[in-house]
Amino acid sequence: MNESLYPLLYSSCIPVKGANKSIICDLQNQCYIHLPNELYDIVDTLGEYSLSQYRSANDLETYLLLEKYFFSLEENRFLFFTHTPKMFPKLDFERWDCPSLISNAVIDLGTSIQFNLENVIDDLVNMGCQYLQIRSFDTLVLSDLSYRLINARIHLKDINLDLILKYYQGCKISQIKEFADLFPCISTITFHSAGFEKFYEISSHIKVTYTKTVIIDETHCGKINSEHFRANMTAFAENREWNSCLNRKIAIDKNGQIKNCPSMEFSYGLITERSIREVVLNIPEFRDLWRISKDKIQVCRDCEYRYICSDCRAYLEDPLMKPAKCSYNPYQGE
Repeated sequence: MNESLYPLLYSSCIPVKGANKSIICDLQNQCYIHLPNELYDIVDTLGEYSLSQYRSANDLETYLLLEKYFFSLEENRFLFFTHTPKMFPKLDFERWDCPSLISNAVIDLGTSIQFNLENVIDDLVNMGCQYLQIRSFDTLVLSDLSYRLINARIHLKDINLDLILKYYQGCKISQIKEFADLFPCISTITFHSAGFEKFYEISSHIKVTYTKTVIIDETHCGKINSEHFRANMTAFAENREWNSCLNRKIAIDKNGQIKNCPSMEFSYGLITERSIREVVLNIPEFRDLWRISKDKIQVCRDCEYRYICSDCRAYLEDPLMKPAKCSYNPYQGE
């Protein structure tokens, strides 16, 4: 190969160093590969040195190993070779922002309180909310949920809606399809506590899942695992500066309390007494947790997955502690 060439990562491929090992995140193809920490500095500075410079700076055995690694990265489309590395600047992640005042929300529908769901959804849409999850831990038949949502249907067209409902006998797939036809904004419907596992695609964009998992309240949430990793451009950029769970999120728990997350204890008031818009605009403390990025959290700041990982600030004595339901140890790499 022409040794005047410079090996260079694609701009969407970003190395992230952890205490024990590192990763390269491919934000375009939404995947990642592991990287030994011994190679991190070399990978992080790709584009600064040509192959001939690597050859001059290393003994032959080391150079051949580096060359082999570069070819492996090229084969897996993380790297390319160029004569003009300065023509390919790195991505700038310092300028990430979101036009939405609130981008995502969780509403738990309980039996102890009733409130105007249409007004809440109207407020969410006006604040730019793009994603809404509605959950029910008790039985809520589709006809009753449809009754509560029908007046908000015009607002829901601008939101991706996920439903997590308790399974009940007599809920036929034909009824689910009729319900989904009323609310085409639905992305997924999950029936928990079903006693069996099953999966349907009732349309090109709506997935229905039945799971044995029993969900009795909000404490089932907050588990950190690789299934929730998001190696995409938006999540990576946001997670560098903001909290990967709470940023621009608002929630209403099963008792009607307005919170950052249903699993958290602190409440900003009842939804029957104040609006979510009032909380977001007039209570600065509500937004304080948004700024707790992984680089500020103990242990997480030393983890190679920190910019693609989810988070949970519930169940903690200190808001800067590692998530209570994360078992990964970045110092041991396992």
